[in-house]
Amino acid sequence: MKIVDWETLNAVELPKWLVGLTSKDNVRRFNAHRKLADYLGRHASALGTGDFNYNRVLSTDAPVLIMPIFVEMLKDATVIEPLIVVEFIEEMSGYWKEPQLGQAQRQRAEKILALIQQEFDLWVTMLDHPNPDVRVQIIEIFSNFPEKNKIIAPLLLNHLKKYQANDDIEALTLLGALYSNIQSERHSNSSLRQDFLHILNQWIEQATYPTIVLANTACYLIMLEENAVSKNAVDTLVNILMYADFTDPMADLHLASFWVDALLSLGTDQATQKLLAIFDAQADENAIIEVSAMLLELHFGDGDVHAIYINALDEYGKKAFPNGIHIRVERNSQLSNSPRQNPTDLQRKILKHFVQKEQLWNIKTNLFQIYHLPASRASLEKLIL
Repeated sequence: MKIVDWETLNAVELPKWLVGLTSKDNVRRFNAHRKLADYLGRHASALGTGDFNYNRVLSTDAPVLIMPIFVEMLKDATVIEPLIVVEFIEEMSGYWKEPQLGQAQRQRAEKILALIQQEFDLWVTMLDHPNPDVRVQIIEIFSNFPEKNKIIAPLLLNHLKKYQANDDIEALTLLGALYSNIQSERHSNSSLRQDFLHILNQWIEQATYPTIVLANTACYLIMLEENAVSKNAVDTLVNILMYADFTDPMADLHLASFWVDALLSLGTDQATQKLLAIFDAQADENAIIEVSAMLLELHFGDGDVHAIYINALDEYGKKAFPNGIHIRVERNSQLSNSPRQNPTDLQRKILKHFVQKEQLWNIKTNLFQIYHLPASRASLEKLIL
């Protein structure tokens, strides 16, 4: 670090923070971590704010120069918190994916990725790290090595077999990484794909894993099996969503994700029947409104279920319905604001389920106004007569 002119790189504080990261003093180490997290974009990434200026951090060679230092820290057995270091490396391994990078910044991002890839053997070793949080970060680092998919996929599959979902987050990260890898490489007839499907089917049959792991397992099975979709996987997913607590932040059981994509991969008609079954069974208010919004978007809107936001803020940054559930749909063009008339048979069927759901009418929401439907139960019932 001493031979680098950090001042010309506008990074005079970096050496102090890097040294602080290895300190045995908890306060000093915490402060160094915080400063580096702000500098490298880790805080913004973790919070999902999307407002970090990647062009600024990559405006000099400073982040390129600190990558080998981070690697040496991981190789040093005396480093107190390797998780912090590997989190920074994971963050930087994804710089190259930022779409707004300038030419010079993109070149630096690619240099950083190359430096990380050079340590491939280290990452393979750390896949067996005793801390599951470290292992999760290593899996995330591997996901940023697209050209090494054919090498990484067997490693991850073996890891999945070995650890058998001892940690929820690790299992979810592994499942996602393997699914993306297999899809991108189109392993349609490979033993790798078949091995992955075999493990997924085992997990569904055993049904011993946490709810969120089983739900994701079912989704991947549905989307991978294509023409031979497992009825067991579909039933598992639907049953989970029927009774899921949609307010549980750990479970993150929101349909506006790849879970609804899994249902839609069965076809809109089948997906609609499954969503109606989930709607009828659900007792959670958030789930009732969310599934209702999915059904309305599919059959009264543009069909973009990912454009739906629940409990959205108004233009003043406040909840529009402090004591209710507010819906916002981001679409390129507005729906016709003319009142709904002469609904189709399927639309009538959906609305009939709504009319019959007593709990739905105890929830304050703007859901029906968005799709230009009557907001009262009696008026909606008249529409379907």
